Amino acid sequence: MPVVNQKGIPPACAGGVIPSAVHTVIQEHLQTGIRHKESFFVADEPFIHNQLKLWESKLSDVEPFYAVKCNDNLRFLRILAEHGLGFDCASQSEMQRILNLGVEPHRILYAAPFKSEDGILYAKQHGVTQTMFDTEDELRKLADYFPNAELYLRLWADDPSSRVRLGSKYGVQLPQAKELLVLAQELNMKVIGLCFHVGSSAADFDAYRQAIAFTREVYDFNQSLREDQRHPIRTIDIGGGFSLGNFESAATVIRKSIRQYFGDEKHLRWVAEPGRYFAEEAFYLVCRVLGTRPRACLGNGIGADEKLPVGDIHINDGIYHNFLNALTEQVVPQPILLNCTGTPYVSAADNGDPYTVWGQTCDSFDKIATNCVLPRRAKVGDWLCFPFMGAYTHVTGSDFNGFPRLKKTIWISNSPEDVSIAASSPLRTLRALQHYLVRAVGLAESTASEREGIGFKVNDELAAFNSSVGLVDRLLAGLRALHILSGSRH
Repeated sequence: MPVVNQKGIPPACAGGVIPSAVHTVIQEHLQTGIRHKESFFVADEPFIHNQLKLWESKLSDVEPFYAVKCNDNLRFLRILAEHGLGFDCASQSEMQRILNLGVEPHRILYAAPFKSEDGILYAKQHGVTQTMFDTEDELRKLADYFPNAELYLRLWADDPSSRVRLGSKYGVQLPQAKELLVLAQELNMKVIGLCFHVGSSAADFDAYRQAIAFTREVYDFNQSLREDQRHPIRTIDIGGGFSLGNFESAATVIRKSIRQYFGDEKHLRWVAEPGRYFAEEAFYLVCRVLGTRPRACLGNGIGADEKLPVGDIHINDGIYHNFLNALTEQVVPQPILLNCTGTPYVSAADNGDPYTVWGQTCDSFDKIATNCVLPRRAKVGDWLCFPFMGAYTHVTGSDFNGFPRLKKTIWISNSPEDVSIAASSPLRTLRALQHYLVRAVGLAESTASEREGIGFKVNDELAAFNSSVGLVDRLLAGLRALHILSGSRH
């Protein structure tokens, strides 16, 4: 479990003041008189750009391959793609999503250690050659279906204090690594890289040092083989585990460890698979209060200075939709209570009371938080703004009980082209219009995909939009998608 504060919340997830830009967007959205009053995301594009700059300043020699499984929002992926990032994909669907953005196949890692035959063939047909394995079964499967694949051998690594440990499921120790490298040579399979993952949201940064040291042992074994048996290992993938709260400390350990263990191997390429680092703090989730239930403040065995939840709050989201991390990771950000217009309530003099927050399904396991301190008693029509909701939220959700997991995302951008399509030149106007259509078609995709018989048409036009080379073709494809969406609303 991660370190927590007195309220049981990890420091990185503790609530606070909503940034002014986020607050403004929330108020504008709520004041439009939204029809269904569903929960919604707010995404902070300037934050993403800042994260890109921070990575470049602290780990410039390590290429980031964003882990798509963390958050597959289309506009979010496009921002990262436009900055030249690579992508860590775990499935055929994720590869297709990235390829449709125009990302070259060599910028994709098919990072699932266990893959279906169909997934392997899809990667082969689309030129995604880099993939991973850590068992004899997977190696033989790849030899049968994709003999020209460029393989990464996944090594064991583990940070016991990470939020999600992966060492119990993936990775090999030194004896198995040696056996698999030899077998790969016998099968005429080419291993071009070594990889590991210390765990999601790492807390013990020495785990990176240990993993890099172990990687050197495996690397040296390969180098000790006869030249005709040696694999052309040229890339080392240090996996993920990064978040904003730990990144600079982790980066310091990683840089030092690379110098210590691989300082004499200047030809090696270093890559990583960040997910939370880019996504977690870039997204806010705003949920509406559906109702409340009062409860007794004190119970048997509880001192007068200790508080039990004084009431229940039911909101229009839950663990089956965007809060699965409340169950699997036992981490929930502290929300900010807003009134019906999006204005935060003033904190009470006694710092408020704790509440239990429940999801909207009929399942009693749908409990989001048990010690959520709010400045005052919530009422129907209030909103809870949860920060740090960009990682493993909508991607892990379902439509259980008939409640859709896909939510509207409102973007904050410092780009002038996001504010208005007016510009000082025809070329600038076209670029602005193109940028607008990217957003509009993304909205068309997410909205129409929830409507039977309409989503397929819009998705087809979206695919044409993404694959079109010329600006005019892109504009026409985008307009067709918008026309279909418009027709579905009449």
